[in-house]
Amino acid sequence: MDPQIATDGTSFEVIAGITDGLYGVDAGGKPVPALAESVDKSSDGLTLTYHLRDAIWSNGTPVTANDFVFAWRRAVDPDTASEYAYSLLPMTYPW
Repeated sequence: MDPQIATDGTSFEVIAGITDGLYGVDAGGKPVPALAESVDKSSDGLTLTYHLRDAIWSNGTPVTANDFVFAWRRAVDPDTASEYAYSLLPMTYPW
């Protein structure tokens, strides 16, 4: 159940059932905020600033922006060998 290396539909269903991302999808397939409470877009459109809802991990530690940075960087790290790294590369560089 490693989100960065899962490749099959069953794994994705289980992971989606126990985690939230910045956005989810509604019954109609439209993106809706999940852990993102709001987002600000820079005037040039190149920077998005996400404001997170209050959320905690199962151990009680608050979820932070650094948790997303860690996960995205891990996904694009060649050592992780994620098949979906290409989809995150534009959001994670420069390291």
